[in-house]
Amino acid sequence: MLSEGPLAEGQDANRHHFLPGSLKAFVETQTANKSYGNVSEYFRRLPQEAQKQEQYARLEALLLEDLASKRIKLDDQFRQNLVAKVDRVLETQAVEEP
Repeated sequence: MLSEGPLAEGQDANRHHFLPGSLKAFVETQTANKSYGNVSEYFRRLPQEAQKQEQYARLEALLLEDLASKRIKLDDQFRQNLVAKVDRVLETQAVEEP
């Protein structure tokens, strides 16, 4: 079971050394290229990113379900409203991301 709270100092380094060479190199590249402060931050953010992906997948499934049901009238007004909503969501996400 995973413990809660931040990793103890040096704990990330110990876990990092247990990774196979190719995974260790991948983690180091991700840490450097995606502006993570260190390996611990990378590993802390993985569950958050996985949760976000699951939320997007669920939203996509709901949208596809509604589209398939023909309950939504797909006209120009719908498309304009959808584009406006997507733009607002993207703007909000851009502000929230570090």
